[in-house]
Amino acid sequence: MTLQRFISLSLKSLGIYLLISFLLGSLISPLFLPHTIPSLLFRLRGEDEKVCDYNIQRIEEHTLVKPMLSVEPACESKNYFYLKKALTKQIEQLKEQGNIQDASIYLWSFKNGEWMSVNDQTKYHPASLLKVPLLMAYLRMAEMQPEMLKHQLTLQPSDLPKVGPQHYIYNQIEPGKPYSIHELLYYMVAFSDNRATWLLASRQNFDQIKQLFSNFGLTPPDQENVYYTITTREYASFFKALYNSSYLSPAFSQYAAELLSNCAFKDGFAKAFPEDTKMWHKFGEWKLNEEYFELHESGIVTIKNEPYLLTIMTKGDKREPLVTTLQQLAKTVHDLSIGP
Repeated sequence: MTLQRFISLSLKSLGIYLLISFLLGSLISPLFLPHTIPSLLFRLRGEDEKVCDYNIQRIEEHTLVKPMLSVEPACESKNYFYLKKALTKQIEQLKEQGNIQDASIYLWSFKNGEWMSVNDQTKYHPASLLKVPLLMAYLRMAEMQPEMLKHQLTLQPSDLPKVGPQHYIYNQIEPGKPYSIHELLYYMVAFSDNRATWLLASRQNFDQIKQLFSNFGLTPPDQENVYYTITTREYASFFKALYNSSYLSPAFSQYAAELLSNCAFKDGFAKAFPEDTKMWHKFGEWKLNEEYFELHESGIVTIKNEPYLLTIMTKGDKREPLVTTLQQLAKTVHDLSIGP
């Protein structure tokens, strides 16, 4: 082959190569332009898969600023699919066995912002769980007037008939003896003492409680209506705000967590999780008569240095099966999602 012939063929091959490259580039490069990437990814995920939005909750009590209270995805995490399936089956079995009438669960991971719920539309009577928002209302005032925590209040013997009954009785304040507001808050959340709660609530401006619930986007409880109800997901927003310090300052959120870490109730989460589990939590019991009971627990549990928010609410016609149910459901959550 002559040199001239070789050069001619090489130039022809180069031209064909450049033409093919140009055509391929014209077809492929648009796929990687910024405005086409989302649609490409959407097709890869599947045409029927929805993009998850975010729910943003802001505090509405100010006129010019709207502080962020919480941000969370509107969709449940697929990582909790098998846990949700197991819990749903477990609840149905407990109902078939006659142990409960119903139960609901809400789980939130603070590490990655993923969550899961079972029966999150079912409402329950929060009962003593409402002592947490009352605690938050007092600490909101203490942020502006720290000295108020030293102010003393006294429960009079004549006040005792006004105090609601309770099944789980630990330590209680004594009538006729003065206690600081700090001490009363401790009795209220650590021992769930209805005496301390009544004394604090009777001195609280109820408009402040209404404002707190309004800030969380919740219907406030009615002082005249003992049948106020709430869902697990709605109630969990109080503990979420405490952990994130999005309603109280970090110092007073820490103050609340330290009080709640002394919770005397040991029949629920404390039995379901390992003994060395760090947690701060609150329980609530509600009874209409001797044939209808509710038992709930909510709080922050730390496993392997990772914090989770867990809320479980139950209802049934006997108290003891609800205690066992609380333990069993919490143990399933631990074993299938945040355990070893």
